[in-house]
Amino acid sequence: MKFLRAFFPTFWTLGAFCLLACPFAECTAQDGGSSGPEPVPYISEIPASFVSMRNSEPMPDVSGSTVGIDEGTPGALSASASELLRQAPEHRKSFFQGFSLNQSFTSASGDAEELGLVHFGTNVLFAAPMPWDAGALILAPNFMFDHFYEMPSALNMKDSLYRAGVSLTWRKEVNEFWNVMAFISPTFSSDLENTSSDAIRLPGGGVAVWTPTPHWQFSLGVAYTGMEEWAVTPIGGFIWQPNEDWKLDCTFPKPRLCRRVEPFAGHSPFWVYLAGEFFGGTWAVDLAGRNDLATYREVRIMFGVERDRPKLGELDIKLELGIALWRKLEFENSHDVYRPDVGFVENLTVRF
Repeated sequence: MKFLRAFFPTFWTLGAFCLLACPFAECTAQDGGSSGPEPVPYISEIPASFVSMRNSEPMPDVSGSTVGIDEGTPGALSASASELLRQAPEHRKSFFQGFSLNQSFTSASGDAEELGLVHFGTNVLFAAPMPWDAGALILAPNFMFDHFYEMPSALNMKDSLYRAGVSLTWRKEVNEFWNVMAFISPTFSSDLENTSSDAIRLPGGGVAVWTPTPHWQFSLGVAYTGMEEWAVTPIGGFIWQPNEDWKLDCTFPKPRLCRRVEPFAGHSPFWVYLAGEFFGGTWAVDLAGRNDLATYREVRIMFGVERDRPKLGELDIKLELGIALWRKLEFENSHDVYRPDVGFVENLTVRF
């Protein structure tokens, strides 16, 4: 029954977002993709290539969020900012750039010593030009809630964990071939019982992006993830798109092999893809009166589908299904380690 109850938020979220997508798409078709009031004048000067609304995915999301990779983990980049390494679609000519909602589920086997996890996250994306150069500052407040709906009976930890913070990303176009980016994501990460200084995490880093041709893009950088495990990690890789239908995205920490399909004539095409990513986080927790640091991580292999560059004002929905491998929950002070079995993964992201 715990397994079934954990799925209820997934079905509710997917159904609600699908219902919402219809009126948004209809409004967009009527107004030609316009969103909101007239743009603030100084925002209108932001270069068109500086921002992307195709989340998530924490690096985190190169996500976040979120190696916090993709929406779920605060690590290298915020989930929204991580997509700046990829090709950028249209952006809003205003301070507000959009928001995203993410929900994911990792199943438990049902054994007494297993871990089952439900994750919810949201962030809002704002952007403004820098007053002293042609760069742009991207501000992304975020909140994440992780609930272990099943966990070992001997584990004296609260089953609900929280993360709240803000991601600051600066990006500058050096020339038509080069972009540079720096980011920092101060985050409060705790079970709300242990509110010591250990709950403050400061992931950040930098990356350079080189686009020599329309078919190739290379990126290289380093990130401090804010996690006890994999505290410092390289980020980057390459993207090769030989034509409009195929794309090999070997950008760590979320590589993807993508195929563009158009199942419905007259409607937006989709990308279907096979992806790998890291997911996890570190929290300050209270274990029966003792302060400790809990770090959870898993490696996901997933099949996904998402829309290909939706217009402004349209909902962008991404759904991924797969498995979670090499799962581990460990504690820094008590040195306890739990290694759950392979789990089923569902990941849903909605952006507007």
